[in-house]
Amino acid sequence: TFECSVDWTYGRDICCDEFHENPADVTFDHVKKWLAIYFFADDIDLDELSQEALVLYKACSEWTLPCPEEIELIYENTLEGSPLREHVLHALVEESFDRGPKDFEFFRDAIACNEEFAREFSKALKEHTGLANANDCSFESCTIHTKTKARRKSRGRRRRLN
Repeated sequence: TFECSVDWTYGRDICCDEFHENPADVTFDHVKKWLAIYFFADDIDLDELSQEALVLYKACSEWTLPCPEEIELIYENTLEGSPLREHVLHALVEESFDRGPKDFEFFRDAIACNEEFAREFSKALKEHTGLANANDCSFESCTIHTKTKARRKSRGRRRRLN
């Protein structure tokens, strides 16, 4: 993390050299690198570096869902309103309205990993179900706000590899 921040400070771009065509290949260990850089940069107020790390984190995790360890790490190292928290929360709320009942175990584990996440997730679910107008729903595919949009590609679960 420190080496990457020094390289970035002296003008080298940070980038991901791995391929992400198969969501099953995107592991927690892979995205943890970008989280660590984000946390470090955020702590020392390097806003540009934290934004670059956030962009890379989102790009690497686009078609995967965060594992409980990842959610816990994000919630333990960020404050309320953090873009990382908002990204994870949005991804899981959207997925909960897209997937249906077959993922109860995944959501149970995600909710159980962090009390603050559980509160924010429950609040976001309630707010979304309370939308009176389907046009107010920003999700591509939503089981309660039926739209004419095509069903989006489902996200895979991020595997935890040590």
